[in-house]
Amino acid sequence: MSGASGRGGSGSGPGLRWPIPGVSQVIRKRRRSEPAEVVDKGAADVRDAGRHAGPARRPPVGTSSRKAQADSLNAHAGHGSDGAGGRGAGHDPGQGAGREHDHGSGRAGETAAEPRWLDADERAAWRGLIGVMTRLPAALDTQLRRDAGLSHFEYSVLVGLSEAPNRTLAMARLAQFTCGSLSRLSHAVKRLEDKGWVRRAPCAADGRVTNATLTDTGFAKLADSAPGHVETVRDLVVEALARDQLDQLAAICGQILDRLDTAPPPRPR
Repeated sequence: MSGASGRGGSGSGPGLRWPIPGVSQVIRKRRRSEPAEVVDKGAADVRDAGRHAGPARRPPVGTSSRKAQADSLNAHAGHGSDGAGGRGAGHDPGQGAGREHDHGSGRAGETAAEPRWLDADERAAWRGLIGVMTRLPAALDTQLRRDAGLSHFEYSVLVGLSEAPNRTLAMARLAQFTCGSLSRLSHAVKRLEDKGWVRRAPCAADGRVTNATLTDTGFAKLADSAPGHVETVRDLVVEALARDQLDQLAAICGQILDRLDTAPPPRPR
């Protein structure tokens, strides 16, 4: 029953596992009656402007600081698609390198850490991975829903249980196998229970643990659904690669999954 999204052959092992620097210029209009004003062209231009602008004053309402502009760009970065001018994830537009940036802190002399931009080869690999991560699951899900009435996640639940001893796994272990949260898994198992393909029961050795078991009817459903799914996997992935490339793909995926397992949680901004 190949094609599951989990790690490990038996299900009993461990679970599975583009910011842009300051914009060169921002065009704004204070009032409809006034001409457009070019602002924020870099530290040198700001200093020059200050010599002719008289005493410093607070910016008008609606004027974003460079930090706010960067935060807005960060919120849209990382999707693998190019923005205006062909800029995409991790792309260094070549502006602001080695320059001091105003982050609105009010403390002079602070230098922003330069992001570790991706080079051309790294961007190509990253965008390729994002494309596969987006399109392949959708293709697998489409085939299974059409031919078997299952989502790819539900299919993975059946596979994980089929490969476990006595076709039974604790819900927490099953969540690891499917790379899903316990909440998502519970909803999926409930749907499979309603169809008679899975049943849940407290663990005899530890009443705090809930086990999920694949029923005979569920096993028959999996056996009926597997050929179409495996043929799709073979067509989209296996036959697209040479044997040595498949070995490399397995090693690459293992390295990334190991990294994800040991990575600390992201720090709040």
